[in-house]
Amino acid sequence: MHSEHRLKVSLIILRIMTGLFLFSMGVGKLEWYTSTEPLNERLDFYYQDAPAISHWYQDTIAKPLVGLWSILIPSCEILGGLALTLGLLTRLTGVAMIIMVLNLNFANGNLFGLTLFNNPFNGLLLAALFAVTFAAAGRSFGLDKHLARNEPDNILW
Repeated sequence: MHSEHRLKVSLIILRIMTGLFLFSMGVGKLEWYTSTEPLNERLDFYYQDAPAISHWYQDTIAKPLVGLWSILIPSCEILGGLALTLGLLTRLTGVAMIIMVLNLNFANGNLFGLTLFNNPFNGLLLAALFAVTFAAAGRSFGLDKHLARNEPDNILW
């Protein structure tokens, strides 16, 4: 198998698996649509060991808007996961998912040190998202391939 073909196949697998992972994470949070309690409990847990800047973030942005975040987080994980799985708007979706992961780690205080990598999901998920985003992995075997036929220079796919 030619090395460029192996690389494309690897990126397709990485994109699909990352998409399915995000989708399953979002489905696991469906109860957040009807109750903010699970997210409030997580935020309270994160607050205990977080640095002052994360306390500020939670106090001014996360907790006051917990009802909005309880809908946005699972929705973005489900829709982003589906988009990555299908290879649809891969670059745009990848950037959005990277922002979500960084947002979570800002809220829990892990963004400010090596604790970011204490949870294997963080480093591996970020690496996968950066890879599929910058490689435009939806263009190999995904819906982005069809979109790129008409607009090959579009940065969204």
